[in-house]
Amino acid sequence: MLAAFDIAMSAVLEHIGKRYEKFENAVLAKERIIDKAMDNNKEIIEKQEKLYYVNEQLGLKRIELESANRKINANNLEVSFQNEMLHLYEQKSASRDELVRQARRAMLELVQAMQERGNEIRTFMPRYGCINERRNQLHEVIRLSGMNLIIDDNDHQLIIKVASIPSARVQIYFIDNEDYFHRKAMIRDENGAFFADNDERAIFFARGVLETVKKLRWSPDIVHCHGWFSSIVPVYLRNAFADDPVFKRTKIVLSVYDDAFEEELDPGFKSKIQGEGVGRKYLSHLDKPTYENLMKFVINYTDGVIFETPEPPEAIRDLLVEKKKRFLEYQDKSTPEYLDQYQAFYNKVLANE
Repeated sequence: MLAAFDIAMSAVLEHIGKRYEKFENAVLAKERIIDKAMDNNKEIIEKQEKLYYVNEQLGLKRIELESANRKINANNLEVSFQNEMLHLYEQKSASRDELVRQARRAMLELVQAMQERGNEIRTFMPRYGCINERRNQLHEVIRLSGMNLIIDDNDHQLIIKVASIPSARVQIYFIDNEDYFHRKAMIRDENGAFFADNDERAIFFARGVLETVKKLRWSPDIVHCHGWFSSIVPVYLRNAFADDPVFKRTKIVLSVYDDAFEEELDPGFKSKIQGEGVGRKYLSHLDKPTYENLMKFVINYTDGVIFETPEPPEAIRDLLVEKKKRFLEYQDKSTPEYLDQYQAFYNKVLANE
């Protein structure tokens, strides 16, 4: 009986153990499911966080892209505006450019004609950045280059280059300097703005020409300056270079063109040239350095004036009459007879008639 009870109890316990084992397995399985679910939730949360981060970055990129688009639109608007201004400036300056071309042709014709009449000619001009050195075969003259010219307490190196025009048998000396003449434009920038340092550029050109003539040991009978940009040459000739034997007998002729500028030169222009030995006598003209006042100032240092425009400023004509200065009226360039008038005018200036 006892054995049978033990067997029965053993069977019950075995049955209970199996059920407990199943229960424990079920609990473990549930825990694994819960752990897996938690892992999945954690992975989902991580993915959501990554998605939020990606969305945030996309939002930032979208903001940057919108900002970049705004900048592009603003730049396009600015470029469009600059193009319109450049087109407007080109339209406004078309007639002036034609006058410049006409003046260049007339100057070349004048130089060639005077040379053919037995005169020894030296021609100087700025080496503007728009001049193609390779195409025009410019080369540096080492023996004439290297001098430093001080303008407003700053050193600027003088470089002399030369080129020839075989058809006209004319040699041209170019006054060059990186600070003043390597820009592509001549007097105004691409937007039509007058260069703020045009006064210093004109001073450098004048000083460069006269220093080069000294090095050439060539004494000119007449220095003929064309346009306002070269008009500083007479000022230096009659002041800073007045006692130089090279220029002792030199006469000065100035050609007045239709090249007036509406702006004023730098307010410090007067003090810049005064510091280089220019006397005070006529400097009051430069208290307001306009084109007209510059011409009035320069005329005091000339021996004669030639009008290269049929309608010169009345104020300049009146000053010439007041100062009893010689002047030659505008000559029609369509016929070669005008060259005879130039030669006759030179002769009168040289004879002091």
